[in-house]
Amino acid sequence: MSERVALLIGAPDDRLHGVEGDLDRMEEALACHSFRSQRLLGPDATRAGILSALSALASEAPPGGAVVIYYSGHGGQIVNPRAGRGGRLREPSHFRCLIPTDIRASTQTNFRGILSVELDAHLAKIADRSANITIILDCCHSGGIVRDTPAESLLLTPPTDPDGRAYIMGAPWYEPISALRESLYRAGIDPDALPPEADPRVLRLTACGPHEIAIEARDARGCAGLFTMHLAELLKAQSGRPTTWLALARRVRQQVSARRQRQHPTLKGPGERLLFSLTEIPSRRALPIAGPPLHPRLGGGAMAGAEVGDRFLLMPLSEGDAPVGEARITRADASSATLEVMVEGRRVEPPPVAWASALPSVYARPRGAVELRTSPEIEALLHLALPSSGIAAPLGEDRTKAVAVIAEGDGTLEIRHPSDGARLRPPLALRSFGADHLDAVLRYIGEVVELLALRRALANLAPSPAQTLDRELASWSLMTTRDGNMATPEGYTDESPLRLGADSRVTVTLRNTYGRAEAIYGWIFWVCSSGHVELLSQRQPWGASVSGNELYVLGERPGAHDRGVELRSSGVLPAGGHRGGDLVLIAADGQADLRSWERSARPFRKVDPLRPPTNTRAGSPDVHEPLPGHARRFAVWRVPVEPGRGAPP
Repeated sequence: MSERVALLIGAPDDRLHGVEGDLDRMEEALACHSFRSQRLLGPDATRAGILSALSALASEAPPGGAVVIYYSGHGGQIVNPRAGRGGRLREPSHFRCLIPTDIRASTQTNFRGILSVELDAHLAKIADRSANITIILDCCHSGGIVRDTPAESLLLTPPTDPDGRAYIMGAPWYEPISALRESLYRAGIDPDALPPEADPRVLRLTACGPHEIAIEARDARGCAGLFTMHLAELLKAQSGRPTTWLALARRVRQQVSARRQRQHPTLKGPGERLLFSLTEIPSRRALPIAGPPLHPRLGGGAMAGAEVGDRFLLMPLSEGDAPVGEARITRADASSATLEVMVEGRRVEPPPVAWASALPSVYARPRGAVELRTSPEIEALLHLALPSSGIAAPLGEDRTKAVAVIAEGDGTLEIRHPSDGARLRPPLALRSFGADHLDAVLRYIGEVVELLALRRALANLAPSPAQTLDRELASWSLMTTRDGNMATPEGYTDESPLRLGADSRVTVTLRNTYGRAEAIYGWIFWVCSSGHVELLSQRQPWGASVSGNELYVLGERPGAHDRGVELRSSGVLPAGGHRGGDLVLIAADGQADLRSWERSARPFRKVDPLRPPTNTRAGSPDVHEPLPGHARRFAVWRVPVEPGRGAPP
């Protein structure tokens, strides 16, 4: 095993009592995964001490080894009085930072906090040496980048008193922030050189969202961060078991939110990686189990494409383990769904804590259809090759539901786009020397059809009347580097799509139309014609939150120029193949877990895709109350795109 090192940073003050306990718990948990830990606690966790330790990691971390950086302490959210002003750089509404133990030594020219953009620059240097890097933050505002002390109810309201339990910093802090930003440029830290949204190499697990408070709590061992308590126990339990970060993060979020409804741990980055590894598990349409343990809900709900009657297999945390139950949706709200549950053919209550996610086994109705243009013999085989989940069916009379045409050529099968006949994959030979070749081709076709059906479901996503958000509440605008013009989603149609040049980028902006205090949340998906679906708004994967005069700008690096993002056609599309796609913009009145839409298109290879068995039985309690803080209403915009011919995603 490659060397594994961890830097554990603890920055307590007289209002935080669990920081050292946090480091104890994390050191034990990481030791179960063969990590050697270094501590930076109390007087050593100054600004200079933290930056020096990060610089040492950038030069001394084992190449190819695993690196973990853990921080426990206060975080800061600093109001920017110049927010919204133009000029050379767009001014963000807030600055977020870590709070070292010497923060009170800050002066008007020497800010002792560590800005998020500064932290990102150090992480990028470490990732250049080892891409297997994980950063874990247990502090308030950590989803963007103070943690409260305990209360008996564990349901605290964010304090407003600067001398209270949270570390609130107001406008007077802006001047030293400005001076620090200038010093970063002089030190060679250029925000323009950092990736827009988030560094795809760095996995980030945070205790809460950018506007949320993280708290401490007590258990039999003493005081610690509520987030760290649950994370450390799960890490120890999953030692030696193949578990993805996304599955683990969803479980941590469920456990923390069950005790504190206004704290939602968040994962950013390559969530399909196995813990502390670069190995990724092929993406599957796994929806999270959410809500309190006694009344579990299916996360994502109608916004994730879940419908009443859809059936699921309930899966444990560890990859490859057998399902532990079966479920059917009885009610689909905007961001969650009510389940009937069966385990070994019996109703269960309360449900097993082993449930981590739900894999679709049978869809109540097809999400798309396939047109077959083959000989009767091949057609009979293709009927058997269609996904057993029922997500796609042979084409009937309604051609608008078609997701693909499968045509037989001279000894080949071709998967073509239903509108113009352009290829969606290279031709697949029907015969080969291998005895199992035809079986592999048919399995691959079934996998591609499922991708294309999910692609259509997202591109055609629409709320029910009762779940519809007033579209006037969210203002979207788009601009490309190709023409520099600002437009609204309604300005693009299938006949007049958003056209991108070979190297052009797109910037998408979300505003809270009326500047209301109630936040609007947004998601931006790129849906390629290959079936590849990517969540572009990675900075806030549970929904980009905008309230008041805040903006969310896709491709913006706070403190840097707007760079936008590329919309690149998938590498599986053959030369001359169909290259169109869609931007799907979703706005809602609360958070939602929509990562289950993400899927990667892969080339043909003779390996069975990772797929579960497809049993289908169900039954259990019905709890209709939507999850606190999660979306109840949403709206969807589709922007047809004609992308350039950039490198594959």
